[in-house]
Amino acid sequence: MRKSYALLFCLFILLTTICCGGGGSGNNGSNEDSAVWTQVAAGRYHTVAIKTDGTLYAWGRNYYGQLGDETTEDKSVPTQIGSDSDWDQVVAGDFHTVAIKNDGTLYAWGSNSAGQLGDGTTEKKSVPTQIGSDSDWDQVTAGYEHTVAIKTDGTLYAWGYNHYGQLGDGTIAQKSVPTQIGSDSDWDQVTAGISHTVAIKTDGTLYAWGRNYYGQLGDETTEDKSVPTQIGSDSDWDQVVAGDFHTVAIKTDGTLYAWGRNYYGQLGDETTEDKSVPTQIGSDSDWDQVTAGYEHTVAIKTDGTLYAWGYNHYGQLGDETTEDKSVPTQIGSDSDWDQVTAGISHTVAIKTDGTLYAWGRNYYGQLGDETTEDKSVPTQIGSDSDWDQVTAGYEHTVAIKTDGTLYAWGYNYYGQLGDGTTEKKSVPTQIGSDSDWDQVVAGHGHTVAIKNDGTLYAWGLNGEGELGDGTAWQETPILISSE
Repeated sequence: MRKSYALLFCLFILLTTICCGGGGSGNNGSNEDSAVWTQVAAGRYHTVAIKTDGTLYAWGRNYYGQLGDETTEDKSVPTQIGSDSDWDQVVAGDFHTVAIKNDGTLYAWGSNSAGQLGDGTTEKKSVPTQIGSDSDWDQVTAGYEHTVAIKTDGTLYAWGYNHYGQLGDGTIAQKSVPTQIGSDSDWDQVTAGISHTVAIKTDGTLYAWGRNYYGQLGDETTEDKSVPTQIGSDSDWDQVVAGDFHTVAIKTDGTLYAWGRNYYGQLGDETTEDKSVPTQIGSDSDWDQVTAGYEHTVAIKTDGTLYAWGYNHYGQLGDETTEDKSVPTQIGSDSDWDQVTAGISHTVAIKTDGTLYAWGRNYYGQLGDETTEDKSVPTQIGSDSDWDQVTAGYEHTVAIKTDGTLYAWGYNYYGQLGDGTTEKKSVPTQIGSDSDWDQVVAGHGHTVAIKNDGTLYAWGLNGEGELGDGTAWQETPILISSE
C-alpha cells in the first residue's frame, strides 16, 4: 500500500500550509475540459502543473510574475503558460518557479531578488526564461530563495540566496547564475530546505550545508557551512526525512539515526539535548519507514510494529500518556501496521488488514471517532477494513477506501472536507458518491485529489486562488479545468 502518491504531492503539502484567505462560497460545477494532469507543485500562494500532453499551467498569486503568463495579475483558474508542449518537470519555491523541458533545458520565472532564477540578474521575470543554453539538466529543487539542481552527468549547481551558505559554493554571497558546486560528478539526489541543503551521492554518502543552528546538518558543530560537508564517513544512507529543525534517516541496514533540535525528545536518543551528529537511535536494525511531524517522530519496523517519540501534549504518540518521550516507544503490541502519517498534532495509520486508527489532538473531530476528545492510544475509527490511503492535514483528515470512495472529517471552516457544508465532522463522512478517487492530499485549509481518469479536483480555502476554480472557496470537490 505504500504508494508513490506521497512523493508526487509532498512539496504541495509542505508549502501550502501557510495559505489564508477570505470568505464566500461557490457552487459545485464542472467543465467539459477534463484533461489529464500528471504532476502538480505549489509555492506559498501559487500552483503549477503539467498535463500529459506536456503543456504547462499555473494559477494563484502572481505579484512577482511567478505564474509565467507575462502578467503580474493573480489567476483563479489554471492558465496555460505559453504554447509549448514539452515540459517535463516543475517545482515551486515560495515566490519563484523552475522547470525542465524534455530536451534538458532549464527555465525559471518569478521573484528574483536574490538571483534565485539564475538568469544573471536580480529582476523578476513574468515569463519562463531560459537559464543559460545547457540542455543536460536532470533534477531541480527550490528552497525559500535558493535553487539547487543536478545535471545528467551528476554535477551539482546552485544559485540564489546564500546568507547561511546554503548554496555550497564556499561563500555567503548570493549568486544569480547556476554555479557549479565543487567538481564532483556523482550527486544522486538533493533536497533544499528553507535555509539548508542535504544531498546523497551515488555511493550512499551523505552531505549537508547551510544553516546549522540546532546541529541539523549533522557535522558535529552548530556552525553554518558554505560547502557540501560530508556527514561522517558512512556510505550506506538510504532515506532521509526532516521535521522543522530535526533530521531523521534510515540506513540500508535498517538502522535509525537522528540529529538537530531535540527540545521534546524528538530525536529519540533518551535525552532532550540537541545533537549535531547523526546519532544512532537504539541498536535495532529493522526500521522500515519513518515520518516527522512538527515536533514528534513516528516509525514502523519491518515486522510491522509501531514506535513514536517526541512531543506528546495531545497524546499524538499513542502510548496512553501525554508525556513527551525521548526514546522510540512501542505503541501497543500489534505487529500489523502498514502506513502512518504525522500531522501537526495528530497521527493516523492504516493496518495491513485495512482498518484505520487515529490518535492525538481531536478538538475538531479530526480523529474521526465520533468525539472531540483527544486520544492517547491508537483508536480504531469505525469497523471498516477497506481503507487504502490516508493523509493528515493541519486539523483535518482525508482518506480513500479500496473501492475508490472518498471520506473526510475534522475541521471544516473553509469547506475543506468537501461535504457541502462548513460544519466540522467527527466521523469519516463520505464525500459525494463517486468511487473513482485515486490519490488525495490535505493542506492547511484545502484539499486536492486526482481521480482514476487523471482529472484534478480541489476544495476548501481559496483566498489566493490556490484551488484554481475562480472562486473564494469551495465546499464540495470542484473539477479544476483550464482556460
